[in-house]
Amino acid sequence: MSSPRRPVAVQVTARVPHRMWWREALVLVGLYFVYTFVRSTFGDDPTVAVRHGLDILHAETWLHIDFERSLNYWLSDIPVLAVPACYAYASLHYVVTGGTLVWLFLKRPARYAVARSTLVVTTLLGLVGFALVPTAPPRMIDNSWIDTMDRYQAWGWWSSAASVPKGLGGMTDQFAAMPSLHCAWALWCGWLICRHARRTPIRALGVAYPVLIGFVVMATANHYLLDVVAGVAVVALAGVVAAAFSYAGSDADHQRLTVPEQPRPAPVRQLPDPQPANRAAGTGADGGSSNAINRR
Repeated sequence: MSSPRRPVAVQVTARVPHRMWWREALVLVGLYFVYTFVRSTFGDDPTVAVRHGLDILHAETWLHIDFERSLNYWLSDIPVLAVPACYAYASLHYVVTGGTLVWLFLKRPARYAVARSTLVVTTLLGLVGFALVPTAPPRMIDNSWIDTMDRYQAWGWWSSAASVPKGLGGMTDQFAAMPSLHCAWALWCGWLICRHARRTPIRALGVAYPVLIGFVVMATANHYLLDVVAGVAVVALAGVVAAAFSYAGSDADHQRLTVPEQPRPAPVRQLPDPQPANRAAGTGADGGSSNAINRR
C-alpha cells in the first residue's frame, strides 16, 4: 500500500537583483518626486506651523526635556564645530543614506528588499506627517533661537532658507519639522550598518551616526527633541510593516513552490533461492556414496 503524499519544499536560490537596478532607480526617483511635491505643496500656512511648533515646545517644557536651546547657543558660538555641523545637516542625509542603499544592493542583496521597503515606508509616513501636521522648526519660532546655518552660510552652499543650495529655498518645505526624517534615515543607516557590516570600526560608525545627526538637528535649531523621537518611531513602524510584507511574500512563495512528494513504490519481497539447498543436498549424497566406496 502506498504511503500518503507529503509536501516537500523546493529550495530556491535567491536571485541577486543586480539586473534590476534600473527598476530600483525608477522607484527611488519616483519617491523623490513625491517627496518634493508633498513638501512643496502642503503646509504653507506659517501661522499654523508656528502654532504647532509652540505646542511642541510647551509639551517639552512640561516634560522638562526642553534643552535644545542650550545646545543651540553652545554650538553656534564655536565656529570650528558649527561649520562641520552645518555641512553634516546639509549633506549627510543624502550621501550616507544613498551610499548605504547602494552598498546593500551590491554587497548584501539578500537584505536589500526589506531595507529599501523600510526606507520607502519611512519616507511616506514622514510625508503624511508633513501634510497633516506642518511644523515650524525652532529657528523660525522667534528671535530667541540662533539660526546656525544662516549665521555660517558664507562657509558653505546652503542658504538661510534651508539646507538646499542658495537660491533654491523655494523648492523645499520650511515647515517639515515633524517628524525628523534626518533622524529617521540616520537610524535606518546606522541599524543596517551595525547589523550587516563585518568590521567592528564600521559597526561603531553605524552606532555613532544617528547619535551625531540627532545632536546636529537640534543644535542647529532645525528640529525639536520630540521631532527626533517621532523620527525614531516612524522608522521603527516602517521596519515592522516592511518585515511583515516580506514575511507574507516569502510564505506565499513557499506555498507556491511546495510540491507533493511522489509515492514511493512498495518494496518487493524476494523469495529464497532453492538452488543452493538442492546443491547442498546433492553434495551430501555424493559425498556419502564416495565414503561408502572408500570403505569398500
